Amino acid sequence: MAIQEPSTAPKVPPEESTKRFVLNSILLSLIEPVRGEPTVYSLDRHPHDNASPIAKFLDSFALICSTKSGKDTVSAVCIEQGGPTGTILRLARNTSTSEELLLRFQAVLDDLTLIAKGGCSLDDKAWELMSKIVELDRFKIDSIIEIFQKKRDQELIQAAVQRLETGEFSNNGDFLEWAGHLPSLLSLSPGTETAELIKKMHWAAQARWVYSAHLQRIAFPESTTAPAWINNIYKLGRYHAALLAMIKLATTRADLFIPIRVELVEPPPQAKFSLNGESEALRNIIRKCTKAEVEDIESQLSVYWLKDADAHFRKACKARVLTVHAEMQLACFYDNNMELTPRFLFMGTSKKACFHCSTFLCRHERRWSFSATHSKLYPNWMPPLFSTGSVRQIHLKLIWDINQYLEKTIGRELETKLRIPRSKKVVFDSTAGPSLTTFVLGGEFTFIKPQPQTLTSEPKRITEEEDDSSS
Repeated sequence: MAIQEPSTAPKVPPEESTKRFVLNSILLSLIEPVRGEPTVYSLDRHPHDNASPIAKFLDSFALICSTKSGKDTVSAVCIEQGGPTGTILRLARNTSTSEELLLRFQAVLDDLTLIAKGGCSLDDKAWELMSKIVELDRFKIDSIIEIFQKKRDQELIQAAVQRLETGEFSNNGDFLEWAGHLPSLLSLSPGTETAELIKKMHWAAQARWVYSAHLQRIAFPESTTAPAWINNIYKLGRYHAALLAMIKLATTRADLFIPIRVELVEPPPQAKFSLNGESEALRNIIRKCTKAEVEDIESQLSVYWLKDADAHFRKACKARVLTVHAEMQLACFYDNNMELTPRFLFMGTSKKACFHCSTFLCRHERRWSFSATHSKLYPNWMPPLFSTGSVRQIHLKLIWDINQYLEKTIGRELETKLRIPRSKKVVFDSTAGPSLTTFVLGGEFTFIKPQPQTLTSEPKRITEEEDDSSS
């Protein structure tokens, strides 16, 4: 598929285009960082949802490739099928990946290849594979379970356990048995043994789709927002669900795994950004985007932010480090290597796409698909202008178009929104990866090394209304 040359944009040097883009992004993020309604991640949908198994697999693999909390290891992955050397998973991460880590990602795929070939104990291999995943993501998992050691959250967990004693659930033995393990969260800490974490992930997998309504009644009965410790139970359950999503594809589409390998897209270097002494940055944006008096808008911004507008904007621009997000790296890789373009134009991601990534991908001629966006605007987002030749011109035009949209939005909000009292939106960006995914465990289970049909059993039918909240 050829990329069509879009209509030409004004010839703006890439450095100037990037500066203008970043300044617009910073200002909009200070006015309102959430630029739309978040959408539902494919792996947050009901276990019996008909979302593509390949998409769920890609999101799950991206999850395990994001090995630490924070932005540096955020990952995106595409699948190239039908090549002469087998299937390739094309992986990008926000920052660099060591050769040793890449080999560990490949080891996960090698286990899935063995599962695809058959001839091994599926449940034993599932346990072995989950052990590898836990060790890969140990830093991120430790950051998830740290919350259970905080005094306030321990008090909330203990209060939830006490509500179990009211008798409300006396006729629900399954839930009482499951909830009886809530106190064991208090003993989880960084460094908990791998086997114990696997059992806890197995247990946590039921939280969202089997017992979410029950949990609300004991943990946050008077609120619609789950406390952090509940969200972190969901996050533990994601790992178990991701395991099942990967195993399901290996057992139903063995052709994709014999053979399969991961190849890395090298990230471009990060870039430092600052105003470099520019004194009129905020005023220049106001002049460009509105016809109102600059002093009036500055005064309104000062009231809106409860701070001196110019000083607040300058502080926000200070010493930023810009990063080309993983999704942008993949889009640019395929624009420069068109013969490798996947048939399945989908990017699996370890978290919901940000506002700029989703906007770029939706405006791109290929119309890349991805699971969802949290619609947050990240001012450290670096425009992907590192290509050469015609591809660079195409990307410059895309960034110019998005910049035009940003400036129209700035103009509209400077002239209207500043008169409206500010309210905070709380939107989770799923930084820790996809939520509870393709399956949950059904029936009874024990807290020992899984017996056949334990880790890999199909879920029971869930009749509760789908929970679209992200966490």
